[in-house]
Amino acid sequence: MARGWESKSVEQQQEQPTGAEAAAAGAASAEERHKQRLIANLQLKRQQILDTKTSHPARRSALQQALEDCERELGALGQTV
Repeated sequence: MARGWESKSVEQQQEQPTGAEAAAAGAASAEERHKQRLIANLQLKRQQILDTKTSHPARRSALQQALEDCERELGALGQTV
């Protein structure tokens, strides 16, 4: 009877992912979460730029450049604007 319990324990251990596999899966999901945070931050920054009103030409030019940078970074991350 003791052998039956041991063999089930061994089967369960073999079915569970190893530490390296679990770490790889965790790293992939961590990278995906990081990418999603970057996208959310860039979208927020883009919206703040669009909401900013100014009549000063230099400020408007700086905002336009910042908007283009945000949109370029979003495009690199696979997001369309």
